[in-house]
Amino acid sequence: MPSSFVKLRHVMPKNKARGGFSILEVVATIGLIMLLTTLVIGGLSKIDSFTSSNKTLESALFEAVKSASNIAQLQNKYTELTYDKRGFFEIADYETAVVDKRIFLKQTTAKAFDEAQKQNKNFSVENLHDLDELIFVLEKPTIYGKEQTQFPQTDRQSIIFAPDGSCSQFSAVIKSKAFEKPLEIKFDNFSATPYGKK
Repeated sequence: MPSSFVKLRHVMPKNKARGGFSILEVVATIGLIMLLTTLVIGGLSKIDSFTSSNKTLESALFEAVKSASNIAQLQNKYTELTYDKRGFFEIADYETAVVDKRIFLKQTTAKAFDEAQKQNKNFSVENLHDLDELIFVLEKPTIYGKEQTQFPQTDRQSIIFAPDGSCSQFSAVIKSKAFEKPLEIKFDNFSATPYGKK
């Protein structure tokens, strides 16, 4: 090898480029993903308290359906959504009944509920008969063949959401003094999104 080549090799700066990521970068990225996932699963419940203090039953219903569907998909489990006439929706694990999230219509109800939980007391609401009412109605499929078979609709206390984003085919009926007649909202069973009001 010529001596000029050897000298030239020592004079040229070494290439500092590297391939791949360091372990620190990989760990930091995984940590950030876990933090964001936790915030999404938790529904940003702490931030929710700083937004509007009161919700309509209709807007709370939309939020509850979306949250129940998201929790089912993110945690890869079946979730169950129920409405408690005392003023909140409850999202729980379908198999264990462990509550994942509650969505309150009023912040005062949320505070009263928390206080009752801390004191290990039963949570009650005055004038329960004056509150709006919500009923889940399970939509039975119609089977077409030689004869049309239609199953009757049934009232349900809860709606089930699957990890794939689907849910029971249902509609929600809201009875309120604000409406002349009950408001019925239908939900798509494949995407858990509302698609029709009556």
